[in-house]
Amino acid sequence: MKLIGYTLLAGFTFSINGIKLPLGFIVFLAFLSRPKLNAAVKHRAAYLGLFLFIFQLIAPSVQNYIFEHPREIAAEGTNAYELDFEKNWLAVKNEFDVNQDARMEKFDIGYQQSGEINQLRYEFIEREQEGFIYYRVNLNIADQRLVVKRNRIEGLWPQYERSVSISHFFEQLNDYDIRKLAPQPDYSNYALTLTAEGSQISYADKDTKKYIIQGDRIDEITNMELPVTGFIFRVCAGAGEPGFIDCKERIDYFYDAVFNVHDGDVTEQEILQYTEADNRVTSWLNDHTGEQIGKEENGKLYLKQDGIWNEVSEDAYVTALKTTPHTEKVLQDGKWHVHYENKYGDAPHKLDVIIDAKTGDILSAKAE
Repeated sequence: MKLIGYTLLAGFTFSINGIKLPLGFIVFLAFLSRPKLNAAVKHRAAYLGLFLFIFQLIAPSVQNYIFEHPREIAAEGTNAYELDFEKNWLAVKNEFDVNQDARMEKFDIGYQQSGEINQLRYEFIEREQEGFIYYRVNLNIADQRLVVKRNRIEGLWPQYERSVSISHFFEQLNDYDIRKLAPQPDYSNYALTLTAEGSQISYADKDTKKYIIQGDRIDEITNMELPVTGFIFRVCAGAGEPGFIDCKERIDYFYDAVFNVHDGDVTEQEILQYTEADNRVTSWLNDHTGEQIGKEENGKLYLKQDGIWNEVSEDAYVTALKTTPHTEKVLQDGKWHVHYENKYGDAPHKLDVIIDAKTGDILSAKAE
């Protein structure tokens, strides 16, 4: 029993401002390091306690390293027209035992006219008992392997509940013939990208071709039917390498979408649907969210601030993406005043919108 006491004493810790100290081992060295009987055995028991102290310090780091270490999964093909997106997703889902409620954050695929993929990457988030797990998946074209990275996140994820289920997204994508969804520019040697954001949006862009997908039907959306609220993916055609093309022609597709009908005063719960259906607001949000503020290149993470890409830690990267632009809403004299702000991305970093609370009309949108 005395030997167990030496071990427990030496393993006892004391924390000061988050710094753990081996107080028990210090006490052992100061008062008990020269026992008259069984000195060698008691020293070994004390050093075992010190080992347990060290182990409890490094164990979380080791666990995180193992948890966050990239893992690879065989990919099912590298041609966008032939790829079974749902099958690839299920391989990731089963490998990591991802729950059915995981939500898509963003998806990006770049490919040639032939369908040959130049890049494929997507990010999704899974809710667990205490916090979330953020996943990033990239296709290694040369090895035909999906490289998966993940890390745990504490706190809230505001857009989680209004993001699309990633399983549902890939089911939808698998049902479409990507070849038929692409723009058909009148020039050769163009590349294409298909991008999607996980969050539901409101939309009123009158200058872009747009369609709503309902079952096996794809119907054009007229400007008279705007605004529309739903989940969107965009197909772009332009010159350059896929993923870095100069988008010359774009088509927007909506799924799980509804057309907005205004009835009565605009409420606080509805206000963002109206502001974010305006082209000026949509443009500002596009410049201050997603890939416009954060990117991953060669295994390194970057955030964009005032036009400069700075390498950052994984925690800083995920926190920036997780924090949607700060939004304030105030009703004053029959008008809603909505203020958006985000320090990431290009200037301007602030946008103020005024909307008529009766009609839902945008009265002004000023960026600064």
